[in-house]
Amino acid sequence: MLSKYVGDSGVPNIRQFKYNGQCDSILYEHVLSPFAQSIVNRLPLWLAPNLITLIGFLFVLVGLLLSLYYNLQFDQALPNWLCYYIGFSIFIIAMANRQNFHNILLARRTNSSSALGMLLDHGTDCFVQWIIGLLLIMAIRIEFTNLTFFAFLISAKISFYFGVYQQHYTGQFKLDRINAVDEGLPLIQLIFFITGYFGPTWWTEESFIGYKKNFLMLLFVYYAGSHTCLMFGVQVFKSMKWNPIKILYSLSLPLMMTLTYYFIAFYSENALKKYMQLYIAILGFQWTKMINLFQLSIITKEPFTQYNFSWLFIQFAIITNILAKHIIGTNLDELYFGIGLLLYSAVSYGLCVTSLITQLCDILKIKLLSIK
Repeated sequence: MLSKYVGDSGVPNIRQFKYNGQCDSILYEHVLSPFAQSIVNRLPLWLAPNLITLIGFLFVLVGLLLSLYYNLQFDQALPNWLCYYIGFSIFIIAMANRQNFHNILLARRTNSSSALGMLLDHGTDCFVQWIIGLLLIMAIRIEFTNLTFFAFLISAKISFYFGVYQQHYTGQFKLDRINAVDEGLPLIQLIFFITGYFGPTWWTEESFIGYKKNFLMLLFVYYAGSHTCLMFGVQVFKSMKWNPIKILYSLSLPLMMTLTYYFIAFYSENALKKYMQLYIAILGFQWTKMINLFQLSIITKEPFTQYNFSWLFIQFAIITNILAKHIIGTNLDELYFGIGLLLYSAVSYGLCVTSLITQLCDILKIKLLSIK
């Protein structure tokens, strides 16, 4: 039985929804937007925007599956050709989900914008962002440390939250002249192409200042993720008049996940050595689910709760199992326990997405992958 995520009061808002975004990026204005226009002009009229989004997502998903096949334990170098492929797949998903790309498609075919299209775009973006984070860790051979864990948390998960956070509280998604989307994604593509050319071991060599190249890249990722959070967050904090209680409450979701990451990093004996990627995936599915629901609340203008059952259950289960080892001296085997949570998290996410797509298609009288 699929859950109902759209209330009666949200139905009219879904039908009347118009995306409100602004991009001031230099690269977008002079390069990416004209390039997207040239691609659109060559696409067949029957090709639905949502289908393009899913094709782009599948490119990235194939890259992840191939990477896990060659490097499941994150202790081997990826083949050079695979690094090239991942860079190319990121380019595909970036173009598929670029807002201008979809606006042109929708204007030419339906003369409207779609709430389902926005939800699908941003939902796949959220999913892809933490997948790219995992792929980057594998490609440049970063060791699993607490620094790696929290750099991943900030850059691959929380930074995306702040984009939705800004849109929710200000009514607009705004990207600055230089931002993590329009400039950041091409940079990540370049990193994978460099890795394909020089090989993953190139990143483990020392730079001219005495630090390994992958360590310097990790510091840059930390900075870029933190800067993105501030770029989006400051506007909201100003609207709240810097009231700490309001700010902390509005950030319950990322703070809760940060707490879970803290217990995994500092209290689990095997997380960083063996199961970091497993925990990232468990939390990744639930994180993407919560972001989808957050974005849905923007569309429907219905209240968003940061305390979904499956989200709380996952956090509670992980922390409880880790603490059990320290309190009573034993706990459930982390591998089998983690696999069970992963299955639960993935199914919960899948049911949520299925329900959202079904409800929005019914409300809008459209089909997911075709144009009437």
